[in-house]
Amino acid sequence: MSLINPTQLRIGATGTIDGVEYRVMGRLVMSVFDGGDNYYWNEFNLEATYGGVATLVYEETQRGGEWRFFILFDPEMPLSIADARALRLGDRLNLDGTEVRINFKGRSCVRRTEGKVPQGEVCGAMEEYLNAVAGDKMVVLSWVGKRMECYHGYTFARGVAEQLFRIPIAPPSDYAKSLYSSGSYLTMQNFLFICIALFGLLLFMPTCNRLVSRPHEVKVFSSQPSLLKMGSAGNLNGRNYHITAHNLVEIAETGWRWERHEYPLTDDDGHSALLVAGEKPGSKRWWLFTIADPSLPMTPEQAGNVLLGQSVTADNLNIKVQDLFISTERPAGDSPSPDWVDLNSTTHYGFAGSSGGEMVMARWNKHGISIYRGTQLSTRDVMDRFKQ
Repeated sequence: MSLINPTQLRIGATGTIDGVEYRVMGRLVMSVFDGGDNYYWNEFNLEATYGGVATLVYEETQRGGEWRFFILFDPEMPLSIADARALRLGDRLNLDGTEVRINFKGRSCVRRTEGKVPQGEVCGAMEEYLNAVAGDKMVVLSWVGKRMECYHGYTFARGVAEQLFRIPIAPPSDYAKSLYSSGSYLTMQNFLFICIALFGLLLFMPTCNRLVSRPHEVKVFSSQPSLLKMGSAGNLNGRNYHITAHNLVEIAETGWRWERHEYPLTDDDGHSALLVAGEKPGSKRWWLFTIADPSLPMTPEQAGNVLLGQSVTADNLNIKVQDLFISTERPAGDSPSPDWVDLNSTTHYGFAGSSGGEMVMARWNKHGISIYRGTQLSTRDVMDRFKQ
């Protein structure tokens, strides 16, 4: 999906909601990985003339663009983060005297920021959240670290937000058109909506902040058997490397995901490298990546603003970005398993592109960013040098 603003609402615009005048101060692009795919929405940071704040959310669904308005509230019956984590889909929740039912839990990530945004909302920052509904009432809980925020929200009728902020209605983006172009998907959704209308199951409708409609079919590719073993040694590009770990890494892009083997390496001088088996499903190519040390380092925020097809200069190599992805790694069977796994550490956002036979890959999260520069190898080259 493009991170460009899909609406005509711009920073500086003003509008009156529930009798309060607000000004748009900034914009966030958020994403959630759910059901094997990434989904995106835009959050506009609003400030009231009296100093209050609110959030206006724009989300593209099969019904077109939808606007939702959210405002912070202090719960009458506060919930601890531990209790929030323990809640499951379908559980009931009562924070202010009204019972709602949880219909989504996930982890969101900031993909882009513009203007003035809430403190801590930087590219790559992740937070846990849940959505709960009862009729047209919406409640969102989000938390990171020891801080939790609670929001009340509701969805505007079509055209209301555009009228309040005096903007034209945005047509569906290419992302929305591709997301809901599957005939079987639309047929199933229409059937679902009819059932909902008949039986009054409004609380299961996907109309909450940060809950995008269910994904279309996702192509999934499992990894091939590993061809290398932990502890093996070999010479690549004039350096003697030792395989120090073996990770199975899931790569997720819009519409498909796959697994590949990655082998962290260390040479005789203690320098680190990464050997990747097949950068795409079914690919027989291997890539040897070394960690780049560019003269002008890229920050996670800058990386989060990179768009598909954009030209980027990293480590003095100019590339055109060909892939945007999320990667999640876990130790393979022959690699030592850690005592605990921190998803914030093992999940990264990334982009990759190649030029003249070389590849640049960036992976980042809130903990930092790594830039890799890689050269292509054949399976025979790798097998000959890492003889078992």
